[in-house]
Amino acid sequence: MVEYDQFPSEGNYTVDDVSLAYIVGAACSPNLGPCDEMDDWKPFPDGILPEEITTSDDERVVYICFREASEVRTIERWEVEHCCRLCSYDWKYKEGSGTKGVLSSESFTFPGDKNTSLTFANVTFGCGYDNQNVSFGGYMGSDNIIAGVFGLGAGQRSILRQLEPETNLHFSYCLRLYPTTDGSNTTYLRFGPDAQIKGDNKRKVQTIKLNPSLPGYFVNVTGISVEGKRLEIDPALFQLKQGGSGGFAIDSGVGPTLLVPEAYEVLKLEILEFYLARGFHPVKVLHVPYDLCYAITPAANADASVFFPSMVIHFEGADLFLDDTAVMGFVAPQLFCLIFLPTHPSGPNLLGAFQQENQRFLFDVGKSTVSFVSETCNEQE
Repeated sequence: MVEYDQFPSEGNYTVDDVSLAYIVGAACSPNLGPCDEMDDWKPFPDGILPEEITTSDDERVVYICFREASEVRTIERWEVEHCCRLCSYDWKYKEGSGTKGVLSSESFTFPGDKNTSLTFANVTFGCGYDNQNVSFGGYMGSDNIIAGVFGLGAGQRSILRQLEPETNLHFSYCLRLYPTTDGSNTTYLRFGPDAQIKGDNKRKVQTIKLNPSLPGYFVNVTGISVEGKRLEIDPALFQLKQGGSGGFAIDSGVGPTLLVPEAYEVLKLEILEFYLARGFHPVKVLHVPYDLCYAITPAANADASVFFPSMVIHFEGADLFLDDTAVMGFVAPQLFCLIFLPTHPSGPNLLGAFQQENQRFLFDVGKSTVSFVSETCNEQE
């Protein structure tokens, strides 16, 4: 519940604060009222956004006052884009989604048990005034309306650190198969003492290290196997490069797993050979984001899982056995595709949400570890 918004103009925010999923991003139309000591907006010359923005030589302009009080006016999109005193962001993702907005702070209220609620004051978040094509799976389009993106990065302004007394710097989730048979994709995101993970004699909990020097959840991936065969992918394609490019991160904000082209082409060729040996030939399909798809007859549809190859992603010290529908997925009743995509050659590689289905993940930012175990996820967990 967001009513009024304060827009900090401090200079200690960095591009990471708004370009990575550290903090909450909410779709909102900011309302301002009178308060204390905030710089007035300084328009760019002639109202034109320059190619490069340098603020080091800017002089402070007239002080004005904002506070959470009576509404004075609403920020217009033109005003945000043509002013430099607000900490703004414009972030685009490979699959076509994007968001524009300004960094803000506000009290956030969450519903609790037995008609109670819990409010956290002065939560820093991204106030998105232009959110395009932000979706999970289907429903792409410019008219797609979202409530917001709940960022769970490990950075210093992460929601985990802002609410550290409650989160204890760790959280867990278990993503259900998409789409679910009951039409609901609801699951629980758990924090602090509620974030638990456990296995049994057949399901072993595995724990790997996160790279503590990076704000994202970067892990060491050594290879990929399909049907028990280790693919000939150079492990260097999954490693961080000097300067911070490359690497392999876990990112539930991305649907399909993204691999750098060199690694993706090896995987694609293996899948092609797998299905060619079974008499399947790829088909050209419009209006789907995937480039390797196959058609099956209705009679085969009921037993289509037999045509799905197994896959293991090898981490340093652990192996993630993917669910049988996490490699190939149905995009229509008689059409299934490889639900991996190539990304930019410089990376990073991203383990997407579809490949995390039916796995319990627990992130412990304090210890820089992530644990996972196979689990049949359901709405109550």
